[in-house]
Amino acid sequence: MDECASSPGVDQILLPSRLLEEIIWEFNGNHAMILHSQPHAGDERDLTATLAALWRLSVDTRLDTCGSLLQQNQVLAHSKLLVLVYCNFTDTLDLFTQIKKRRQFQSPFITLLVPVRTLVDLSLLEAILIEEHQVLAVLLLPEKAHIFRSQVLKNESISLLDRVYKNQSSGDLILKSPAFLTKLDLRNQNMGGRTFLASVVDNFPFFKIRRDDTKGSETGSGIDYSIAETIAKFLNITIRIVTPVDGQWGRRLPNGSWTGMIGMVERREAHFAIDQITITGERETAVDFSRFYYCESMSIVSRAPVAANQALAVLSPFTSAVWLLLLVFFLLAGPTMKIFSVCQQRLGLRTEPKRSSMSEFSFYAFRLALMQHDESVAIKTPSLRLFVIFWAIFSFILTVLYSGHLTAALVSPPHARPISSLQDLLTAVTRDGVLPVVFEGGSAHAVFSLSEADIYRNLYQHFTADSYVTSTADGYKKVLTSNGAYIGGALSARIRTLTLGSYKFSVAREAFSSESYGIAVRTGAPYLIAFNSALGRLVDSGLIGKWEREAVASVTRQSALQAATGELLVSLNLHHLQGAFVFYAMGMTLALICFLIERYCSGGARKQLLGIEHGFNCRSLKTTSG
Repeated sequence: MDECASSPGVDQILLPSRLLEEIIWEFNGNHAMILHSQPHAGDERDLTATLAALWRLSVDTRLDTCGSLLQQNQVLAHSKLLVLVYCNFTDTLDLFTQIKKRRQFQSPFITLLVPVRTLVDLSLLEAILIEEHQVLAVLLLPEKAHIFRSQVLKNESISLLDRVYKNQSSGDLILKSPAFLTKLDLRNQNMGGRTFLASVVDNFPFFKIRRDDTKGSETGSGIDYSIAETIAKFLNITIRIVTPVDGQWGRRLPNGSWTGMIGMVERREAHFAIDQITITGERETAVDFSRFYYCESMSIVSRAPVAANQALAVLSPFTSAVWLLLLVFFLLAGPTMKIFSVCQQRLGLRTEPKRSSMSEFSFYAFRLALMQHDESVAIKTPSLRLFVIFWAIFSFILTVLYSGHLTAALVSPPHARPISSLQDLLTAVTRDGVLPVVFEGGSAHAVFSLSEADIYRNLYQHFTADSYVTSTADGYKKVLTSNGAYIGGALSARIRTLTLGSYKFSVAREAFSSESYGIAVRTGAPYLIAFNSALGRLVDSGLIGKWEREAVASVTRQSALQAATGELLVSLNLHHLQGAFVFYAMGMTLALICFLIERYCSGGARKQLLGIEHGFNCRSLKTTSG
């Protein structure tokens, strides 16, 4: 049986045509709907006068029963709509109960016009109303009619307040206040000091929650906190902070329910949610969003690249080709000087007073390259002096370049290539096993799961159960502990890396897939228009950009202060100097090998010498005895 079937013995109530025309004239709209109970004999005749009145006013009218409307399970979206509820009162109460569950007719531009017979009926109707339903109740008395409009009081209760008085005998329509709110009225609403519940999570720089022990309440700071406080001043409301138990932004569960801040607003546990909430199509099925007030791109945060191995850092200033060429030059320096000396002697030219061997010339050139003074070789001839001068200049240039580059390599060693783009991330995922991490149910998750672009689809194929986190803090923890790459907003990435230590992270230079943040409110909330008006004024004034710069500056100052308290001078340790010790160990090893070879060779020569001496002694004894 239909949920809104008419109850026996209870007739539907119709408005007089003249009164209806005056109400529609003030309504100033072009769309209307008549809802009535299941048709009975004579119902069509009763609605004829109403339809004729609407036709005379050029109002596009739709006729339907409340039962069939609910079975369609649709949410009507008109710029302005007047719904005439011509059902019997039992069906009317059932209708409001059902549309409340189904979130139908929830809009500041949809007005439900309900005729009632008694004040008792008026009280029963008032008890089941919600703020998102705009209701005009017409109390028909024998000589007069009162029109009541639903309004939220300071204690959050819904009341039907008398707005219009209609004298049936004289026909005078006395307006105590407007029966229908215009866009201007909705834009400049004064909430009369109401208390709004704002659902937030701890998420600096957008909303940092602080506990005020003196007042026993929670306050905050950050970009979105400043926005909420400014809107509160515009609308004359007081904001009380509430937080979701799960600490999430909001995602749809398989059973259709919602988690996090979005879930609190959808279940009417909060009036609105503001805290870096991305506007997505899926979330718009559960809540309404304000105009976006902040837009940014996504970025990739990964672990800072590991420094290159310092074991061979002493070789890093020059390439292998340069080292090979230097080795050749050093090996040829000594023989070249020896050739000059021999040629001078054979040609009868001026020679050095002391003849030096090739090994002495080679060690002289080596010591000269190390800027060491050496008097073991006397260089007196012009040709050798010119060679030594230019060899010294060559060695000085190499020494300066080598020492400068080596110092830079030791203090600031080269790092592996960081993740700077989506393509770099895909390469790191497939080659190095990097784990892509996103906030479960967030905008990044939606981008990768719904996008048709190849790069997004290829990356999404590598998502695992460990790729999803329920808090931003967990995402950054996985970056440090699980070799993950967290994908999120660029501003949040900048702030969090500064807070946790920028040296630990690498933020991609390439941004992608911009996301817009808005305020989530209940579906059909009449205060959304006032929120949009206030947000427009904030954006145009540049205050949001100012609050962003202040948040970044505060974190930057703290980060700089922490850096200043640390060591400003980096001392070289064993990690930096391991290359020098490696070469020293190599030299000791080569010296030991040379010693062993020399000992082996000298042992064989000694045995041979002893054999010769023994033979000589034997021959001497034979000669003597003979």
